[in-house]
Amino acid sequence: MPAVFDKISMRNDTIAWNFSQYQPDVVTVCLGQNDGIQDSTAFCDNYISFIKQLRGYYPKAQLILLSSPMASGDLKKFMVSTLTAVKKKVNNNGDKKVTTFFFAKSYTGGCDYHPSLEEHTLISKELTVAIKKLMKW
Repeated sequence: MPAVFDKISMRNDTIAWNFSQYQPDVVTVCLGQNDGIQDSTAFCDNYISFIKQLRGYYPKAQLILLSSPMASGDLKKFMVSTLTAVKKKVNNNGDKKVTTFFFAKSYTGGCDYHPSLEEHTLISKELTVAIKKLMKW
């Protein structure tokens, strides 16, 4: 994701996104599902580097690091552990506008263990409640 998030298209990554057009209040980041359980130090270091990259584009946004809504039990444990460590390190280094959110359950009722349409509705409701609380909206 760090190599393509700043482009218009992930597949044809030649046109850069113009970040000056819009500055969001909240940016959610959900990485790790396709990577699976891996070396936690490398994962955390790469995640922190990506947060620094995001901060260059979104200096004032609240960043929310999400667990995958499709994560298995073992992957969710890994994500809770590593994302908590990432948040702690980034917060301790002065960026207090980084937090975490862990989905309550795994949503895999759709095609190929992806969320179903109904589950996407549940995911959005769960995350919306958390964002509204965090942002005091």
